[in-house]
Amino acid sequence: WALGGNILNGATQVECEPLHSDLIALALSTRSHIALSATEGDCLIVWDLSTGQKVKTLRGEANLTHCVAVDPTGRIGASGDRRGVVTVWDIDAGTERRTFQHDSSDACALAISPDGMLLASGQMNGKACVWSLASGNLQCLLEGHRDSVTCIVFDEASDRVISGSRDKHVRVWNATTGELLHVQKLNNVMREMQFRGGFLHVKIGYAYRNPAYFRLKDNCLLKASKSIVVKDSGNIHFFPAISSFLGICVVVIDGFHVFQSADMVSQAKFHEPSSSLVLFIGQRLEVYKVHGARRPAPS
Repeated sequence: WALGGNILNGATQVECEPLHSDLIALALSTRSHIALSATEGDCLIVWDLSTGQKVKTLRGEANLTHCVAVDPTGRIGASGDRRGVVTVWDIDAGTERRTFQHDSSDACALAISPDGMLLASGQMNGKACVWSLASGNLQCLLEGHRDSVTCIVFDEASDRVISGSRDKHVRVWNATTGELLHVQKLNNVMREMQFRGGFLHVKIGYAYRNPAYFRLKDNCLLKASKSIVVKDSGNIHFFPAISSFLGICVVVIDGFHVFQSADMVSQAKFHEPSSSLVLFIGQRLEVYKVHGARRPAPS
């Protein structure tokens, strides 16, 4: 790794157990050190990001898995496959809890609500479903996208679902009733969404360099500045923007280049609780704890 501009006071690599096949999907818990991955040969793997060790391997047909999700506590996981089946897992016990299926269309995107009560699944046929994790019932069916759902997320209050699609539209739904609250067209396909500090962090297109930020206000998405600074308990956090161009990972904090990898990166995510970069490079999981990230002083 090459550090750029001395923005970091260093990054400590966590040694991780090796994989034996390529990554298909990766999800990080927002309040614990647990991550869930699906690989072509290793089924579903639960990771402890603080140690880089595999906690356990869940049973499942990993060659069919298309997407994964994990709840904020890291205790409940979900996987969606190419048959349209969504499986909910008890991560602590390492057992399957229940399965959901609306139809046979591929499950392309998953999200578990921040309160741990609901699960949303997006499908290749453009439909999305909201399920009750407690009862196993279908809460509502979300119909309107004209192409596959590429990403889906709950707002921080678990009241609304936001879905992005290959049709280049983002839709905001009532998570309880399924009512469509807002439709907005973007200039490219949404690839990933995540709420951070009241802002919706959106990665758009294949060769994105600068992920966009939106604030959800009155059910509408309002474009925010590319540089988002959030104060939390007196601490200032600069949201890292992680992008990948032709497999080269570039990480940006508050608009400034931090460092890049010359290796092919299949997925790159930032884990807020541990301030760590989580990278899948070929058949390797790499975790880097970032220390003392600060905006550089003006020259």
